[in-house]
Amino acid sequence: GELQAGEQRMVTVAIEGPPGNAHAAGFTPDPTGGQRRDNLGNAAYVLWFLPHEDPYCAGENTVGPSVQGDGGAVYPKPLQSTPQARYGYFTGWPVPRGSTQVHLTQAFGCTDFPELTGFDCPNDRPWFHTGIDLASARGTPLLSVMEGIVTYVGPSSGTRECTFPGAEPPRYNLGWMVQVRVVDATGRPGPYVVKYGHAIVGSEQVQVGDRVRPGQVLARMGSTGCSTGVHLHFMVQDQSGRFLDPFNFIGSPQR
Repeated sequence: GELQAGEQRMVTVAIEGPPGNAHAAGFTPDPTGGQRRDNLGNAAYVLWFLPHEDPYCAGENTVGPSVQGDGGAVYPKPLQSTPQARYGYFTGWPVPRGSTQVHLTQAFGCTDFPELTGFDCPNDRPWFHTGIDLASARGTPLLSVMEGIVTYVGPSSGTRECTFPGAEPPRYNLGWMVQVRVVDATGRPGPYVVKYGHAIVGSEQVQVGDRVRPGQVLARMGSTGCSTGVHLHFMVQDQSGRFLDPFNFIGSPQR
């Protein structure tokens, strides 16, 4: 029945969906008319229910319809193409090269493993992985891949504690991490930031402000943060914060 002003009522709704993990479920409370959205072509309101926290919500409007640019949490962000050049800033590999004990366990881009939501990924790979995962033995050296300046060492920020089996504290996001900004030949800051995630707490061999060179040991591989086992999450971002495919900067894996 119709609700009066100030009246509250709990309604349980069962929603059957396709197999897999859903980004969100939504329905139109009054499909015959009623409330409309003048700013979105007179479209009907859609109420969205998110099965898990969405980092793109940021306290903004979460009602539909799913129209790009409205600011809601469930609207897919387009997958921008990654630059193909290596720009001359990068050289080397983030773990010792030539070792058969280093394995690529997850590539960059859309994935079927729960990661970030809000990107324009297909239904069979609905999440987005922001870097590459390289797994090896605990304590494997994490190496600088460029000339750079260390801008952060310490715990990654986050609001939701991860409980993956194998995760070690701090259990947030990238766990214990090292962040480096590239510099050019004159020492001026370049346009890229590189992050090394899931390192062992206290294993860092650099501190904020240090100038690092290719091949220099930054820290040691661990399993802190949102991690299911010992590995490095290696991430490259540009000045706008856009995630870039690290393989377009450091080359393909060396066996």
